[in-house]
Amino acid sequence: VTVNKNGAVFENYVVKGTLDIVADNVTIDNVRVYNDGDFGIALRSVDNTTIDHCMVGPPQDIAIVAAIKDVNGDSRNTKIYRCNLYGWATGIQVPRGTIAHNYIHDPIYKNGDHTNGVTSNGYSEQLDIIHNTIFNHLNQTDAIGLFQDFGLEANRTIAANLLAGGGYTLYAGQNSGARSTYNIKVYDNRFARIFYSRGGYYGPATAHNSKGSGNVWSNNFWDDTGAAVYP
Repeated sequence: VTVNKNGAVFENYVVKGTLDIVADNVTIDNVRVYNDGDFGIALRSVDNTTIDHCMVGPPQDIAIVAAIKDVNGDSRNTKIYRCNLYGWATGIQVPRGTIAHNYIHDPIYKNGDHTNGVTSNGYSEQLDIIHNTIFNHLNQTDAIGLFQDFGLEANRTIAANLLAGGGYTLYAGQNSGARSTYNIKVYDNRFARIFYSRGGYYGPATAHNSKGSGNVWSNNFWDDTGAAVYP
């Protein structure tokens, strides 16, 4: 299905295949997307997309490449709320916008894949990842991953999430030898040990630059004991 009318509201449908968004100011509400081997919901150079109360995943045990993806990395003001995403290699991949109140879980490993719950690959416009439950039972790669593959990571807020699994549960943006991250705020998150004794296979978090301007690591703790978590 392709949504190609500006301002369209697409709601209460079941879609078998990719749901492509190619218009601005689109709302996707209460939609069930079944797909495997490709994207669930694909944003293609669009602004002001709202995705709310959707469920995205494969109809069988074949990993969906990405449940929700900004394909060209240039969409703006994307809002993803209250979605149930499963069976992914990547749950959500967007460079900017708001990701809040989602349940992102049960990835499926595909040979050669990196497995990421929510990921960004190098942008500096504001991205807020707030109050999500993100579980990756696999021993790679993460529940949330900020990476400087294509540019600087900056202006990210990761707050009030429940996170578990992956190699490291959280990658906080500072690639070795890359430019210094800034304004990456990580606070009030719970790290669970439901898959691994260290949260992730290797540990709860890495790649946090404590010296980066405006970077914050505060009040992050283990879900089972309340003890502080440090990267």
